[in-house]
Amino acid sequence: MIAHLKGTLASKAGDRIVVDVGGVGYAVAVPGSTASRLPSPGEEVLLHTHLAVRQDSLVLYGFSTQDEMLMFLRLTSVSGIGPKNALAVLSQYSPPVFYSYVLNEDVDALVQVPGVGQKTAQRIILELRDRIGVGRKKGGRQKAGVQRTPSTVTEEAVYALMALGYVRAEAEAAVNEATGAGQAGATGATVEEIITRALRSMAKV
Repeated sequence: MIAHLKGTLASKAGDRIVVDVGGVGYAVAVPGSTASRLPSPGEEVLLHTHLAVRQDSLVLYGFSTQDEMLMFLRLTSVSGIGPKNALAVLSQYSPPVFYSYVLNEDVDALVQVPGVGQKTAQRIILELRDRIGVGRKKGGRQKAGVQRTPSTVTEEAVYALMALGYVRAEAEAAVNEATGAGQAGATGATVEEIITRALRSMAKV
């Protein structure tokens, strides 16, 4: 299995790129979130990868973070969700935001993704809401149960961080710092912006 690729970005066109590794060009399918972070052709790139083996083809999928790859694998484990749908969801939502929608059974948010209808959104929620509780660990602890629907943007950010494995106290402290008076543009910030700031603040601890 090809776990990651580190090489020179040879070309990029939409969701298809080519990475040159020691003179061998690897064709890689990437979500829009990863494509937007790629450097210019000729520069070095590192991607976490998953090789999908099918009866008539081999397709390599690449992601800028391990969290994105895990979200892709979870999505493609849902019955009726193929790689194309999974990439579309990743292109629309970051893992923390996606997990918060699943945990809070927000069908309306998921149907905003092209190609995802109401029945598909309901299936994603049904099959993933219990699995994503495993989340990522921090300090050897796993997340507590998350059941309530968030009533504010900050609460939604807290739940998203808990879905990634942070305990509520850690998540609340990080969100409070991310939305504090010292944060430029905190007022009116989106859930994703708050989550990004919170993760950066926790990474410094």
